[in-house]
Amino acid sequence: GDPIRVPSPAYIIHERVGTTCRVFPAGHPDRCHDLRTPLGGILTSVEALEEVLTEEAPARVALVQLIAESAHDLVGIIGRVSQLVTASVSPVSMTPFPMEQAVLAALEKLEVRLIHNRAILRRPALWPTMEGVAPWLEVVWWNLIANAVQHAGTSPRIGIGWDPGEDEYRFWVRDNGPGVPPEKLGRLFQPFHELYKPGSARGLGLPIVRRLLELQGGRWGYETLAGGGAGFHFTLPCRGVSRALPPMTEANRRGARDLRPDRTTGNPLITPH
Repeated sequence: GDPIRVPSPAYIIHERVGTTCRVFPAGHPDRCHDLRTPLGGILTSVEALEEVLTEEAPARVALVQLIAESAHDLVGIIGRVSQLVTASVSPVSMTPFPMEQAVLAALEKLEVRLIHNRAILRRPALWPTMEGVAPWLEVVWWNLIANAVQHAGTSPRIGIGWDPGEDEYRFWVRDNGPGVPPEKLGRLFQPFHELYKPGSARGLGLPIVRRLLELQGGRWGYETLAGGGAGFHFTLPCRGVSRALPPMTEANRRGARDLRPDRTTGNPLITPH
């Protein structure tokens, strides 16, 4: 007969998360707790097993470490889902804050990944003050920049920036990678509560970005850059924000548009224009 296919732990967790999104479309914090509790038991057992094998069978420790790394990855996924669920069911007042605060916080958390991938990142020297939820926008920036680092290839060149508008500001993350294949464009920013559907996107990053922007009255989108590469952008309304803008030099206005090859070598260039 046909061989029996055993689903991987990651697939099982994805299906459980998808079921959670379907049954509780508005979000429910207890569901994330239900997922996190048994995973904590697995991590504890794996750590104990690793200690035993380190003394009795060192050659097999690597196998246990793979399990531990996968479990920690799942903990991270559940944490992100939990953050999104909490944001959906616990209204937070939006206050003015400097967007640079969210950008720098995201870059700090991505520093090791940027260095490891030898990424070159360009950013404007000046950022506007916006009304929103700073921790949520830090998550938005983190996901979009991490996405560029992951998919733009070796030594990616990434640009981030913004443009002012009459009623909203537009922010973006651009890279010099291969871009998103046409067949996958329809699944970008898929609503979080639809991730249980067959053929849905496997990543959680862009659905989380979409939901956090929805909660702040923002919009989102993707564009293929003329010279190649991916361009993700989002907008936020100007409500409650002073119309006084920081001085706009031409370099600052270009922001991430300058993605020409940089001759810098060594550590990644994370510097404003």
